Amino acid sequence: MTKVSTTIDSALGVVSRLDSTDSLPALSVSDATFSGNVALGSDSLDTVTINGVMSSVAAAVKLRDIQELTTPLTGAGTTPVVVHDTSLAHIFVHSSIAANFTANLTNLNLTPGYATTLILVLVQGGTAYYPNVLQIEGVVKVINWQGNLTPVPTAGRTDIVTFSIINSGGTYLVYGQLTSF
Repeated sequence: MTKVSTTIDSALGVVSRLDSTDSLPALSVSDATFSGNVALGSDSLDTVTINGVMSSVAAAVKLRDIQELTTPLTGAGTTPVVVHDTSLAHIFVHSSIAANFTANLTNLNLTPGYATTLILVLVQGGTAYYPNVLQIEGVVKVINWQGNLTPVPTAGRTDIVTFSIINSGGTYLVYGQLTSF
């Protein structure tokens, strides 16, 4: 099979092509703007990798399958503040939790007018704990807990804490809920 690597540089209007004999076609695009219907991959199990930000201003982005990276964290509560680097993941799996803790979200980079969701998976031991304080870049934010009630974690179970965060004109609105499994 012939590998075709095509590079499109919209700034220069250049399309280049390199053929080899490894695998299926590849396409590299830098600084390009597309309009109309744009399809990446096919109906098979193609892999499309996007480095950086993919944005759609006025159109829908339709994805068939999303897989998110998780980041393990151990020993929450052994220090009062636990850093959650959102440039690494938005799902954090905690084990060996020693006390209630402050979850400090770093590298959030949430544009005004946009929202995101962060998930903390809490693998509970004999005593249950949860993130009772949330910080974004070290600044404490009010957590609006579901039902306006402070959640009660469950010992010996797995609790999922979900934070929905909205950047409303530079002010972060935080909505939290805890579900036991």
